Amino acid sequence: MDSVLKEFNESKFKRVVDPYDAEDQEGYVDSDEDMPRAEVQLADDAQWKIFQKNTFTRWTNEYLKKTNRSIIDLQTDFSDGLNLIALVESLSGFKFKHINRKPHFRTQKLENVTMVLKYLEDVEGLKLVNIDSTDIVDCRLKLILGLIWTLILHYSIVLPTWEGEEELPSDDKGRGPTPKQRLLGWINQKMPDLPIRNFTHDWNSGVAIGALVDACAPGLCPDWPDWDHRNSKRNASEAMDAAENWLDVAKFITPEELINPDLDEKAVMTYLSQFPNAKIKPGAPLRPRANPARVKAYGPGLEFHGNAVNAPARFIVETYSAGRGDLEILVLNPQGSPVPCEVVANQDKNLTYSCKYVPKMAGEHRVIIKFAGKELPNSPWKVQVADMAGDAKLVTCNGPGIDPDAKNSVGKRTWFSVFTEKAGHGLVDCQIRDPNGRVDTIKPRISRQDDRGTFLVEYTPKEMGRHEVEVHFAGQRIPQGPFLVNVSAQPYTGPAYCTGRGIQSRGLRVEETVTFLVHTEKAGEAKLSVNLVTGAGEVVPVTITRVAEHLYEGTYTPRVPGIHTLNVFYGGNPVQQNPFKVQVGPKKHSHVRVFGPGLEQGIVRQLCTFTVVCNEETGVLGVAIEGPSEAQIKECAENSDGSVQITYYVTAPGSYAINISSDDDPIPGSPFIANILPDDVGVQAHKATAYGPGIDPASGKVMAGEPTEFFIDLNDALANMGPNPSYDLVKVECHDRRGEPVDVIKEAVGPNKLRCVYRPLSSGIHTIDASILGTEIKNLPVRMPVMGVVQMDKVQLTGPGLEKALPHQNNTFTVDLRKACCDQNSLVDAERNLSVMISDEKGNIIPCQVERESPGLFSVHYSPDKCLLALVSCAMCDTPLPIGKAPIQVPVGADFDPALIGNTRIDPKAERLHKRSEPVLLAPNQNKVSWKSAAPNRGQARAIPVPPAQMPAPPPPPPPPQPVRTVTQQQGLEPMQPVRTVTQEQGLKPVQPVRTVSQEQGLKPVQPVRTVTQQQGLKPVITPIEREKAIERSNWPQIQEPNHPGSQIMAYGPGLEKTEVNRKSSFVIDFGDGEPSGVSVNLEGPEKTKLEFATRPDNKAVDVTYETCVAGRYCINVLHESGCHIPNSPFFVQAYPEGKIDLDVSSVLAYGEGLATAGGTSPLLAYRMSNFPLHALLL
Repeated sequence: MDSVLKEFNESKFKRVVDPYDAEDQEGYVDSDEDMPRAEVQLADDAQWKIFQKNTFTRWTNEYLKKTNRSIIDLQTDFSDGLNLIALVESLSGFKFKHINRKPHFRTQKLENVTMVLKYLEDVEGLKLVNIDSTDIVDCRLKLILGLIWTLILHYSIVLPTWEGEEELPSDDKGRGPTPKQRLLGWINQKMPDLPIRNFTHDWNSGVAIGALVDACAPGLCPDWPDWDHRNSKRNASEAMDAAENWLDVAKFITPEELINPDLDEKAVMTYLSQFPNAKIKPGAPLRPRANPARVKAYGPGLEFHGNAVNAPARFIVETYSAGRGDLEILVLNPQGSPVPCEVVANQDKNLTYSCKYVPKMAGEHRVIIKFAGKELPNSPWKVQVADMAGDAKLVTCNGPGIDPDAKNSVGKRTWFSVFTEKAGHGLVDCQIRDPNGRVDTIKPRISRQDDRGTFLVEYTPKEMGRHEVEVHFAGQRIPQGPFLVNVSAQPYTGPAYCTGRGIQSRGLRVEETVTFLVHTEKAGEAKLSVNLVTGAGEVVPVTITRVAEHLYEGTYTPRVPGIHTLNVFYGGNPVQQNPFKVQVGPKKHSHVRVFGPGLEQGIVRQLCTFTVVCNEETGVLGVAIEGPSEAQIKECAENSDGSVQITYYVTAPGSYAINISSDDDPIPGSPFIANILPDDVGVQAHKATAYGPGIDPASGKVMAGEPTEFFIDLNDALANMGPNPSYDLVKVECHDRRGEPVDVIKEAVGPNKLRCVYRPLSSGIHTIDASILGTEIKNLPVRMPVMGVVQMDKVQLTGPGLEKALPHQNNTFTVDLRKACCDQNSLVDAERNLSVMISDEKGNIIPCQVERESPGLFSVHYSPDKCLLALVSCAMCDTPLPIGKAPIQVPVGADFDPALIGNTRIDPKAERLHKRSEPVLLAPNQNKVSWKSAAPNRGQARAIPVPPAQMPAPPPPPPPPQPVRTVTQQQGLEPMQPVRTVTQEQGLKPVQPVRTVSQEQGLKPVQPVRTVTQQQGLKPVITPIEREKAIERSNWPQIQEPNHPGSQIMAYGPGLEKTEVNRKSSFVIDFGDGEPSGVSVNLEGPEKTKLEFATRPDNKAVDVTYETCVAGRYCINVLHESGCHIPNSPFFVQAYPEGKIDLDVSSVLAYGEGLATAGGTSPLLAYRMSNFPLHALLL
């Protein structure tokens, strides 16, 4: 070990950390002698040393928590090496061996420290400057700070992977960003609205740390843009407290240190290095930015009527949802002069303020309320103050808040009502004196309940003892007061308790009958008394029924809106949580529907599910679950039809209220009460299985009006329920797309096996669910598509596109579903499930476009290419429509009018050619064929030549052209092919006689044919002009940039020049000196051809082999992975007949006006004449 110590301590490393830049080591020097100007900074009380020592100590202790260790003095607590070992083990996860656990001697301490430093150098790759084990053992603070800073850089900034970090560019030497640059870059990426340039004075105001906290957890510090830079401590404290409480970001520096102008850069970096991996905790108090529109202001003092001169006018301002901001209130009298307004912060969870002003003159007053410097949307409030105040003698009060025997208790809100209907104009004011004689400790809340002068006064006693409640009306004390109220230390409630919807604080509606249950199993036998009163003091009848030995059911129907108070006493004692405040709302109609087993019951720690169907309602959906334990909403998934499926679980049994609202207004039926059972009931719903066509969307077509079935196997699910479990535990539900229930018939078909049948009455998605005690069976619920009733034989297909089609032109027909559907839902389903497919006679798909012209009416457009037939098929849910002979066969004609075809040398006595002509031989000057185009384009003429040895001598020059006689298509005949004519020459095979068809009356005569002889010279495989046009029509562009990566790729070989049918040809794709990249080869021609590829061992070239089976011209496209042609691509290759690779066609002559080019002696007008393909096969 001594030799290791000597070797390590003598190896003075030359650089601090690599790859850490020197700027990250600012504040440290190599030696005191070399830097005399730094002597002031090296003093023990230097500001940067104090900052770093405090920060590094906190950082160290944070990581030592895992080892149950801590340090107090960074300078001395590393001297024995044990804390340093524990720190590095915590940071790296490495466990050291051969540790001196009780280092009493210096050598033992040096061994511990040396072992750690050697690990950092050899394993972690750190390089330390001017530090060895003696510096740590001898407690040299400057060097210890340098070592800790190196650990912070390495383990907190360099090594961690930060989610969402954008890669920063390297410098000229290829080095990546320094740790400082990386951290600064991440911060600026996180909050682009507040650029940060340094780790010192940019953070002094506390605004930057607030912005960073809100960027990591949006809504945690939403008001940082409005923070005052002068309140730096307040800003920093709020942000750092939020980060510590909800992001687990420890305070390595304090708010006071952060706002210090002498803030140390490394201390700030140490603190900020925690944010990239910070995660927000559940339940964080997220809120939006300061939004005055979310401030609520209410109370009699803001109402237009009811206030009187010299009578206090009170109102409440609630700011919880509006963010942070200052509240400003200004009251102006009719003359525009301000009226004093008292504003008291209540320091409650809703951040409310109690406000009071006393008008001194009659007339219209204006109350202006501002929050965060902005006026509220309803501000100013106009308040009409009456000249004459009402008579307080006519005011009456009742309620537990003024009843000395009501058993009010500390911390429990109580209330009473004030009735002023007969007292005239005025507002109610209340003052409560606590047992100590103070009137400022309890601030009552006063609200108007209706237009008849009923007020509700609520307050919460804070101390036990006698309280005095004084009630004033229009500035006068009512004669009955003050009321003496006794407040006990703790509320007394018996063991009886209530559950059910009838005791919920909100969600009930007028004329809605609701129930609640009173549980008395632990209270013995006693008398139950219940009373329900409205806010006006009217009694609402409540019916009580004993449904079990220790269970009572209460039923009532509220008739008027407003707050109702339900008092339940058992044996003279109030039940738990008595009295119950029930807010009854007006009648409401809603399209929202809610269903699912999770609304009624469930089992602890097992998933409960329900579905909400909004049915085109656009309000904001809200869900809140309240009960004995916090409900965890595991999933809130929106389905394709707009419905929402919600899954939750709870950790304690009991009654849970599921509140569902739209725009913060409860939907009818909310809250729903779910009874959650303990997890010892023996049900294992996940082991049940459901199967059958009724719950299998892939099984086929469930039709509206037709019954369908599925089965449930309960063998394993009810194994622990005893020998004869009740099938009533299994609940099966079906709901249509609007959330309306569909009847399900459930019957046993064997031991622990159920058959379920449902008959959907409408189309659309149906939700099928099955559960046992509220816990869903495996793979349920399922969303099952149901087809509407569609009479497919009444679907109509019409239009010219079903009679005849023209190539390269838009052909159209219509599909009409309107007479096939009985209702709108069926029509919508039919539209969604209609499919149209068009193919040619070889099965190749012809693209088509289906456009919806109107409900149930579609137009179909298609443009065939080279084919004889277009096969049109229509289907509904993959079932072909019964439209006669399917598919419909549409003949594809030529893109010219065959009635205008003529031949210059047709024998009138010749017989008509049969439908499919035999191949004919075409020799020079033998004949000429012409036709008039019905479309402004040009055709192509091709001839398969005969070798010169087999050719007879050329005939004499042809006689002058005769007038063209036209051939027309007779009505009812098959579409005619272009007429080919041939004369019999010496040595040639006789040709069958040709019969002509005369022109129908009324057709326009064809102009005489003008012929042009072919120019001399052998035509290549493709002319430059043809190649240029082919490149223009190509689906892939040419490379334009000189430095494009595909410009280095070359293709060469005999397979790019010519080939022979049924013989393999090959060529090479050479990547040159560049890096190999992706290429693709596309071969176009008369017949589909298979390509084979083989990569050479050096990966610099690819050999491509192909074999044609039909003679003709082929186009080979060689493409770079960017989608561009490589140089010289496309390549045009002539495939010769088998055994005729050297075929010479120079003696074949084609001539005639139909072959003339624009540069010929006799130009051919596109709208008059054009050439067409003509094949001459070798005999």
